[in-house]
Amino acid sequence: MNDSQSSATGDTCASPYEPSPILPFRAWRYDPARVGGLEKVVLRDPITPSVRESALARSPYNLAHVALGRTFSDDDESNNRFTRGRETLGEWIRDGVLVRDATPTITLIEESRPADDPDPDDSDPPDDPAGPWLRRALLVAVELVPYGEGRVSPHEATFPQVKADYRRLLTATEVNVAPPLLLYSLPGDEIVRSWCVSGASEEGRDGSPARSRLAADFVDAEGIRTKVFVSAAPGLLGETIRLLSSLPLLIADGHHRYEASLEYAEWRSDRGDDDGPWNYIPAYLVNTADEGLSLIGTHRLVRNAPPELVSRLLSALGTHFEVTRLADRGAPASSDLDCFMQECRGDVGALGLYAPALGGAFGLRLRDKGVVEAAVPGRSSTYQELDVTVLHKLVLEPLLAIEPGATVGSANVDFTNSVEEAFGRVDRGECQLCFYLRPARVSQVRSLAFAGETMPPKSTCFSPKPPQGIALLDLSDAWAGDQAEATPEDV
Repeated sequence: MNDSQSSATGDTCASPYEPSPILPFRAWRYDPARVGGLEKVVLRDPITPSVRESALARSPYNLAHVALGRTFSDDDESNNRFTRGRETLGEWIRDGVLVRDATPTITLIEESRPADDPDPDDSDPPDDPAGPWLRRALLVAVELVPYGEGRVSPHEATFPQVKADYRRLLTATEVNVAPPLLLYSLPGDEIVRSWCVSGASEEGRDGSPARSRLAADFVDAEGIRTKVFVSAAPGLLGETIRLLSSLPLLIADGHHRYEASLEYAEWRSDRGDDDGPWNYIPAYLVNTADEGLSLIGTHRLVRNAPPELVSRLLSALGTHFEVTRLADRGAPASSDLDCFMQECRGDVGALGLYAPALGGAFGLRLRDKGVVEAAVPGRSSTYQELDVTVLHKLVLEPLLAIEPGATVGSANVDFTNSVEEAFGRVDRGECQLCFYLRPARVSQVRSLAFAGETMPPKSTCFSPKPPQGIALLDLSDAWAGDQAEATPEDV
């Protein structure tokens, strides 16, 4: 936002805390009463064209109108979806749709959905919000540092265009609207336990005054119940900052946003700007031990491969894989894939293949993992044993003549987390083949990230993605000059 927009509240983005890897911040937040409930305005990745259109139609205040606005043929440098996003934010602030915290805060997010929910689109809150799908995340400002410094580690590569688009959004709006998901490791997690998450809006568990308030409780379009707890209590914030600041962080989701935000911070520095909120990114922090943290598979769709190579694929696969027919023509039931993957549990290189032109669906099991070790020498065993490594190095590149660089673009390979969508696109002739991939394990992601190895793009999908629109970080004005003079009080 520009200065006139951010001055709508009459104050600055000041933080009363010493510079730190972790800080609270004065967030812009939707007024739930003004927008008719946060379920109408928040977003969750992945954003497909249909999801975007649904979000735009759901509410004139949905975050998609800022982050994912429509493009038009006559767009130019002065009038485009990014500049329109800036104008929209300014209107929301002037109209009271967005309201800014009076003081720096940290936000705790609780998300839940029953494990046996038969209809993920059902809007009824779960009967047991403390059930097995409960996940807790702390929404804080994280200092942006280059990957090589070791404090923040990536685990997969990025697409340049996606990163460039988010950088343009930051430059135009001067607001960071989409926090990435970062992981920390702390057995027992005394950080989350220190928050009063039960009865927080009235009093703490021991009857003492609450240190956080329940700011929102809603169920979104995906059937996920989200509770939002906000705290400005110096003792609670100070303890949270102290514990989090010493922990290394792993980017689980949002690499593009992190890297674009870092580039933006470097641009502000080159422009002569002093320390300010642009050197931070709002981020969700989740403990790796959180039982609600899960990964789902990201499947590969192949298109534009040479037809003669596709026709010979089954024969070529037989060199390194045991090929098992799962179903005759037509998409197999999910139980077919589940049964095959259960049989292959613990095996290196187990893939599913859906190819109606080749006779149906098949299970592929690698015969000898020594083959993939030879295909990617010098990489760790963890990297070599990833299903995505096996697929790229033993199938896509050698058997379908897909260049390594092409696997990160859109000419030959596309991605989806939905088996139904993947099979449907093959059936409609949009793609030739679908390769079904098991999700990576959190332990694999951690091992690779902290060893400095990056996976191919779209190798992981943490689910559910965190909600966007809970708290926005203003980048338009500097911290107060006296932020180093005050420190958080102890509890």
